[in-house]
Amino acid sequence: WILPAVRLTIPYTFESRFSVTPEFTKAVPVMSPSYAAPVSSTDLLITAIWVAVTLGMLLYMIISFVRLKIRVRASLNLRDNIFICDTISSPFVLGLFRPKIYVPSDIDGKALDYVLMHEQAHIRRLDTVWKPLAFLILSVHWFNPLVWIAFVLANRDMEMSCDEAVIRKFGEDVRADYSASLLNLATGHRMFAVTPLAFGEGNPTDRVRNLAKWKKPKRWIILICVILCVVLAACLLTNPETSKTMELPQETAQAIKIVMYNDPLPDGYFESRDDKGNIIITDGTNTVGGVVCYRIPDGIYNPD
Repeated sequence: WILPAVRLTIPYTFESRFSVTPEFTKAVPVMSPSYAAPVSSTDLLITAIWVAVTLGMLLYMIISFVRLKIRVRASLNLRDNIFICDTISSPFVLGLFRPKIYVPSDIDGKALDYVLMHEQAHIRRLDTVWKPLAFLILSVHWFNPLVWIAFVLANRDMEMSCDEAVIRKFGEDVRADYSASLLNLATGHRMFAVTPLAFGEGNPTDRVRNLAKWKKPKRWIILICVILCVVLAACLLTNPETSKTMELPQETAQAIKIVMYNDPLPDGYFESRDDKGNIIITDGTNTVGGVVCYRIPDGIYNPD
């Protein structure tokens, strides 16, 4: 999930012959400094909608955090960063830099051990940072349905990965007890809050099925996965080498022809520059042609 996150957050990428992203030809318009492309009312409307939805989603994130902070004010510290609360039904982690674990007051025994191990796995893996970051990316790219799908699947994988961490810690014999704890703590609906990382979040049936078929991966499988990720990074984090063209105003293109077709220039004529820095062909009195000068961006001009 780091690969799409990088592509969605970093506006610039390197070009590579290994890239498998779609190739495109980029046309670079050239215009005089006094020319400005008109902005249509449709463009303004689309921009306003994008800004409004993005701000709305960010506001939702802030409100969710504040509501949870208010909800857990009356909580009792069990030990370290673990708090017991009567007003919640599912455990979760709250906080970005100093995360705290909140658990319902009716959890005890082995279920409490499972819950704490799951939530501590979230903290160790910095999920309290990654999940809000994923929501920020979603807030910017809310118009892309694939980003919504990626957000949901990434959160699902996050929960299942922490489930597997519990099984690795306590052994595969606790699968049945842990699965029962998942079902008991399921809230009956999907939590979509950005800040909390709830133990009962997501579809408990999918998580139980994942635990039932999970096996500790062999080292050679892990190695293959690492190599695959490196290859995917080289192919997907880079853009293909682009073919670029120049779009010149008609009068500029004609002026360039004049210069090229009169090289060498007729006797008595020479190149000079006017007060704006443009190249002109003149005999010292009359101008017979000229070239409007533009700064050509690096990597675009090809003398061939």
